Amino acid sequence: MPHGSLHDRIPRLRDWTRMPSGYVQTARCRDCGHLAALPVALLLKRFGELTPLERISHRITCSACQGRAIDIRMMRLCDPNCSRQRG
Repeated sequence: MPHGSLHDRIPRLRDWTRMPSGYVQTARCRDCGHLAALPVALLLKRFGELTPLERISHRITCSACQGRAIDIRMMRLCDPNCSRQRG
């Protein structure tokens, strides 16, 4: 399997509370396909910083259909070194 360039790879998430520059934490509902940015500040307040991401994904619901089949992933906001990227 050919490998893409380094900037095409999604960085490994070590701490779900701190995202790499240019990425956002998203939640996608497997039932209806709804995609939304994860409200990290709200989840930190509710669950605390040490709660594993897998545990949180089983406790949240989709705001569109109230489903509980949620996948949490990082999504790149823009290409590396773009002007919209925040550091």
